[in-house]
Amino acid sequence: MSEESRAAIAESHPQLLDLADNGTLVLVQKKSFGPVPPWRTQFVEPESIWLLGTTHVSEDSALQVERVVRALKPDNVVVELCRSR
Repeated sequence: MSEESRAAIAESHPQLLDLADNGTLVLVQKKSFGPVPPWRTQFVEPESIWLLGTTHVSEDSALQVERVVRALKPDNVVVELCRSR
């Protein structure tokens, strides 16, 4: 986890800092990748993406997801699943 990610989480959502510190939660901000190239200005991209590592059989993971969603109130949530699920 980058210090930039941890610092941004500490500033915006300090109640989630424990998840950042244990490597479960990472914040990726668009500005960290520099300016958007002109050919991409037609796309709408989020200013930030929050990544939460989970385990599908873990009650703790389910509680962490609920906690993060309640804290962030995101416009969208994306779930990655393997083919078998």
